[in-house]
Amino acid sequence: MTCSRFPSSLGKFPWVRVSALALALFASCAKDPHAGWRSFEAGDYSTVHRESLPLAEAGDAEAQLRMGLLHAEGLGREVDLARAAHWFELAAEQGEARAQLQLALMLLQHDDSGQAERARAQAVRARELLENASEQGLAEAQLALGRLWRAGLGGPRDDQRAAVWLQRAGAQGLASAQADLGALYLVGAGVPQSAEDAAIWFEFAAQGGHASAQAQLGLMHLRGEGVPLDMSRAVFWLSQAAEQGSAEAQSNLGLLHLRGEGVEQDLTRAAQLFELAAVQGLAAAQTKLASIYEFGRGVERDLVSAWFWLTLASEAGDAQAASRRALLERQLDASQLKEARARVDAWRAARTR
Repeated sequence: MTCSRFPSSLGKFPWVRVSALALALFASCAKDPHAGWRSFEAGDYSTVHRESLPLAEAGDAEAQLRMGLLHAEGLGREVDLARAAHWFELAAEQGEARAQLQLALMLLQHDDSGQAERARAQAVRARELLENASEQGLAEAQLALGRLWRAGLGGPRDDQRAAVWLQRAGAQGLASAQADLGALYLVGAGVPQSAEDAAIWFEFAAQGGHASAQAQLGLMHLRGEGVPLDMSRAVFWLSQAAEQGSAEAQSNLGLLHLRGEGVEQDLTRAAQLFELAAVQGLAAAQTKLASIYEFGRGVERDLVSAWFWLTLASEAGDAQAASRRALLERQLDASQLKEARARVDAWRAARTR
């Protein structure tokens, strides 16, 4: 391979998800990329299929990878995971690191919760594939392998090995691995505990646009943990993370606006930020938003909304929210309580769809 790594994006899958387009972009950075990858990047999937199929059947590993991606992503055809696995398997057997990564992720993603032995066997195979791909320098595979060691899937948990692979991926500039490393240093898992080293890795990841790292770095500047206490830097990084949808950052930034710390006090903005975090299910934000509505700070006083958010916070595990709701309930009449309960029911229904 002529390129050390390719872009990736984290999806709902907790290890790492590499999009088909990202693989195409990676392949296109070669000196003489195959026309199949150029067509892939252009979104001309019918051409990709027509040109790649005979090559794949003849044993070309990159063509097999492309065929696997077409079937796995449903590009120009229906999703067919069995066919995708077939092509990834053929390419992986030839040492194609990107196919090894894709096949490993498919094995880990497959739901075999009712078949424990099969799930364990698939995790073992996934780890072997990731080790092969990681040894070839594929950063996303190194990230996934580090997370497997951390989770103890496919073998015993080993935080030190997790840290080794995350460091290799982080050294290649993969922000998700850098953020994971920051978290390891923060608690001393597999590496010596060091808030200073944690801040360094969070800074790398934050500069790379990683929202959770930005939120954590902002919090560390807010506390003076591992970095100098710096309210302007705290507000900057929390704002960056909040814009990307980090509920924790939105909630912490809301507190700063509520108290006027590092920013001018702005109760309306505080309420907006708490609501953004609350609708994502963050109990701390739901509790704060309930107080905002209960006392009419930055919003019109609304006891129904206050009861609604306290109920959600209680269900999310905030013990104090339950007792506060009981006190607030005494101030609601029957029609208000009916409205509040209907809102809770609607919220639950929307979340289970």
